[in-house]
Amino acid sequence: MICIGIGFRNGAAPEPLIALVEKALSSIATEGHTVVLVSHDRKRGEAGLAEAARRLGLPLHFVTQEQALVADSGSVTRSSHSLQTTGLACFSEAVALACAGPNAQLLLNRIVSEGVACAAARGDSA
Repeated sequence: MICIGIGFRNGAAPEPLIALVEKALSSIATEGHTVVLVSHDRKRGEAGLAEAARRLGLPLHFVTQEQALVADSGSVTRSSHSLQTTGLACFSEAVALACAGPNAQLLLNRIVSEGVACAAARGDSA
């Protein structure tokens, strides 16, 4: 299982989300793995995220704040903005690691473009 964690400002259009996820996917080996898109419960109602997942053909998963906080210890990126707004050192890395499960391995540290951040983790869960 490969979990693509994504963070963005509320109200984001799907296009920048899709572009960054595609960039992330092009930089990691996904063959033989199920790939899912994941974000935080606080993004559940975001139409741009739902549309991006639909266009990418990826299942969309959400993790809770508790799950993200536990997984955040595995984040390698430290963002003062993320800490202030979410309590997480790195939103995208934390949600990717949380989705991937207890034996998660970060495959791609956070990348950022046009107000969107994403990261990738491999693991046994989703």
